[in-house]
Amino acid sequence: MKANGMQKKKMTGNGFLLLITIALFAVMYIAGMIIFADKGFAKPQMFLNLFVSNAGLLVIACGLTIVMITGGIDISVGSVMSLYAGVCCMILAGYGNVNVQEYAHTLLVGIGAGLLVTLICGVFNGFLVAYMNIQPMVATLILWSAGRAVGLLLCNSQIVYVRVPSFQKLGAYCGIIPTPIIVAAVCVAAHECGHAIQYAEEYTPMKVRGALVKVTNFSSSISMFIVILGLIFSFRELALVGVALFSVVVLFQLVTLPVEFNASRRAVKILDGYMDREELSGVKSVLSAAAMTYVAALVSAIFQLIRLLAIVGGGRDRK
Repeated sequence: MKANGMQKKKMTGNGFLLLITIALFAVMYIAGMIIFADKGFAKPQMFLNLFVSNAGLLVIACGLTIVMITGGIDISVGSVMSLYAGVCCMILAGYGNVNVQEYAHTLLVGIGAGLLVTLICGVFNGFLVAYMNIQPMVATLILWSAGRAVGLLLCNSQIVYVRVPSFQKLGAYCGIIPTPIIVAAVCVAAHECGHAIQYAEEYTPMKVRGALVKVTNFSSSISMFIVILGLIFSFRELALVGVALFSVVVLFQLVTLPVEFNASRRAVKILDGYMDREELSGVKSVLSAAAMTYVAALVSAIFQLIRLLAIVGGGRDRK
């Protein structure tokens, strides 16, 4: 059936489920506004608090969505998040302390240690799934049961309160905007300014990375295809060409590290004159966390390269 000369589109099953979800949320929220009107549930700030309070879950949901798109599942994400919180709080407050007014270690050390632990957890899960060929549900069951328990053990099974102004600012507001959003935006802007300075000063690693961009884009788009073709036709040399092309991606990730870490250091220098010591500590934490994502990308690329070499070499051994 046509309307105004155009084909009328039918709603898909996924679209219908999304519509139902949105409608249910709207109905429940309106009901809450009516029932708890005397408690301020109808205020805009309450709506913002829903997102702020569940920000961690939203971030985890984004990561888990990517995992599910690849055909896997990770049931340990909540436990790993709890483990991160336990490690971070234990380092900031000191083991056995539950209510502190000053840091036992710097904020940067606490956040960095938590990120390192979660990175190790991710590598552990990835190793079990990719190299041990264990089903994702079973592989991630280990950290699902152990992660939260270890986190509680580190905090001595108690709620840890870190009542330090710089730590509290990370969960506060500037007007109606959560402070973490502002800090992240300022850090990203300063980081990009660091890249601009690198271009202006013709920073050597930046020039090398720029020269590799086109080659890397080509290699990343065709390397896996060539490897698969080589394996299908038992043409080992062709598969090795694909592996060699993928090694360019690893090289690009390696060259990216000094560029990004240098840009973060420049960003800290830019903001040094505009923030106090506690605020600058938070900036360093955010920038360090951002830089660690490039370390994770390099580690992931290296493991993928090793995996491809093992696959191609295994195909030769079976002949």
